[in-house]
Amino acid sequence: MMIIFTGCEKFLSESPTKSTSEPIERIEQLVGLLDAPNYTENFRFTDLTSTDNYDLPLDLFEVYPSALTASSGLPHYVFGIEEVANRPSDMHWNNSYGEIYKANLILENVDQVSGDAALKAQIKAEAYFLRAYSNFMLATYYCLPYHSDHFDELGLPYKTSTSPEQSMARMSLKDTYNWIESDLAEALNTTKNKPTTTYRADNKATVNALLSRLYLYQEEWDKVIAAADQALDNTGIIKLKDYNTLGPGTPVIFDNPPYTIAYSEITDYAAPTYFNWNESFFIRVIYKHPSMLIASPSLLDMFDKTNDVRYKWFFLNEVRRYAPTYAKEVRSYTNAFGGWFMLAGVTIQEVMLNKAEALVRKSSPDVAGAMTLVNQLRTNRMQAHTGRTLTAENAEDALLKVLAERRREFPFSLRWGDIRRFAYTATTIDDIIVSRDFYEYENGVANKAVPKTYTLPLKSRRYAVPINQLEVNKTRGEFEQNTY
Repeated sequence: MMIIFTGCEKFLSESPTKSTSEPIERIEQLVGLLDAPNYTENFRFTDLTSTDNYDLPLDLFEVYPSALTASSGLPHYVFGIEEVANRPSDMHWNNSYGEIYKANLILENVDQVSGDAALKAQIKAEAYFLRAYSNFMLATYYCLPYHSDHFDELGLPYKTSTSPEQSMARMSLKDTYNWIESDLAEALNTTKNKPTTTYRADNKATVNALLSRLYLYQEEWDKVIAAADQALDNTGIIKLKDYNTLGPGTPVIFDNPPYTIAYSEITDYAAPTYFNWNESFFIRVIYKHPSMLIASPSLLDMFDKTNDVRYKWFFLNEVRRYAPTYAKEVRSYTNAFGGWFMLAGVTIQEVMLNKAEALVRKSSPDVAGAMTLVNQLRTNRMQAHTGRTLTAENAEDALLKVLAERRREFPFSLRWGDIRRFAYTATTIDDIIVSRDFYEYENGVANKAVPKTYTLPLKSRRYAVPINQLEVNKTRGEFEQNTY
């Protein structure tokens, strides 16, 4: 990680930004942009609070209303529309378009600057990846799911320029996904096969890792398998972490009555450690907000509470830290670097599970191959015991086991995308209807006198998160808001 910071210090003064007028003349200036990435995907509230993995007990909210507020995801928890659109800002939208701006800045200048031709080609390929990744994150959050029923629905603006004059009119969803795939095809022009860092998408394996997710969302099962194989056959420094080797971190200790919250070492990790987390083909982290990410009973029931190391270290009863008078046990998700940053981006375990799912969903299922991948992951997540190795009776049974492992592994990073796409698969066994009891919520106020049940039905148009209305208004009618 010292190399990363050294690189940042070397190039930050040279790297062009929106606010500098310094001319872009050398390839080193563009390299500096990629050596100083924006790792944090801020405030993805929908991923954190809108799925069946988050639950807010009403009696906890009574004594600790700060558990979930208007600024920490409450409008998303109740599937709000106006309440979400009218927030003061949307950092996930802003950060993603900041990365797209960076990619376009590189692509606009890379052919004109001085420098080695091979390095220019490499930097260009990385810029295409960065733009594709950011657009993919936007499309799977603010647009309807990829499905033939939605091909003519609103996608994203075709932003290929740093000019504010370029149109912000939204393409169709089909054209948006075609553009993302086209950019990833350009990214495959990199000459490197294997990753040597976790933060630079300068190799074919990382591009194929993301392609395995893209094709999974498009239900192109054979393409998922092919892309995943290319990634898994060229992992370089990327490898699974054996969670059995995790040790304790700094505990939080209470007196009267005595109680200890036994965090894992991950909670103590500083940036140099987690930015080099070797499970990551492309490291990104989600800022954990709300601070107490309460796990739903249905999520907790997915775990072998005796043998699964993820349950031991990452689902802790930390409610006393926030609500000292609340006597019940409430387990919240604590798998966060430094206590605040949850692993996202593209990881080796995701690629393995992408492939496993494709193997059992394809027309000629490979149940054994899928279960081999699941069990490789479980070996690194569970203590040795007789139930660690799973078997499946048939493709349907295998699919349920693959999806259960996916839910355990990615409860607050991929679950929202999975719920969306499950509604459109050929089977109904993966359908998820999200429902929760809360209070009537309007204009940022929860009316505790009026209980209300909120439900996100299958194939809801609310699968598309409302876009911040300020962004819509900036374009004076050119950019269209989602319809519900």
